[in-house]
Amino acid sequence: MTTDLYSEWLNEVFSKRHGAMFNQPALLLVDQAHSHKAEVKNMKNVTTVFIPGGCTPILQPLDVSINKPFKVHVKECWNNFMELPEDQHKFTPSGKRQRVSSNSKTTQLHN
Repeated sequence: MTTDLYSEWLNEVFSKRHGAMFNQPALLLVDQAHSHKAEVKNMKNVTTVFIPGGCTPILQPLDVSINKPFKVHVKECWNNFMELPEDQHKFTPSGKRQRVSSNSKTTQLHN
């Protein structure tokens, strides 16, 4: 997450939530990520609260139980793909590696 992407999310998603149409107060609860330090601009009735450091396992269980293992799995698949010998990669006519298909050997290693 970058500061620019977070700002875009604030403006394109969060600011258009149902309650915003009626100027209802909102609480924006975010973690301590650097990108989340961006100020909530041009939004009325929004209070931003930061989750204290070290509380992610308690307050953000999906980050611990789903997101983290998923990211580890994706990184492992990527590393396995990149470590394949050159003769096992398929290339485009211009010499770039072709995308991995859903039934590739790399994907099948982890199923």
